[in-house]
Amino acid sequence: MTEASNVIALHGGIAHPSARAEPSPEVIAGLEEMLERAKAGRLSGFTIIGEDAEQGAFHASVGFVGSFAMIGALEGAKLFLLDMQDDEG
Repeated sequence: MTEASNVIALHGGIAHPSARAEPSPEVIAGLEEMLERAKAGRLSGFTIIGEDAEQGAFHASVGFVGSFAMIGALEGAKLFLLDMQDDEG
């Protein structure tokens, strides 16, 4: 897994639920769904963007992630995240 080293911090937007120490059922269900896809041979690689209570925002990539389709999916995810920020503001 790799992480960007040139981004120091981005501030603003939705507040991080860092005070919550219990597991998130929603996050667990999403990860379990991806695990099932991988076990079925349908997932050859992924990039994850996450928010960690200790680390803050991060990204990591595993497996085959070199397709232009993934770049398109990334743009879709970026637009989704920006829209979420607009909805909160």
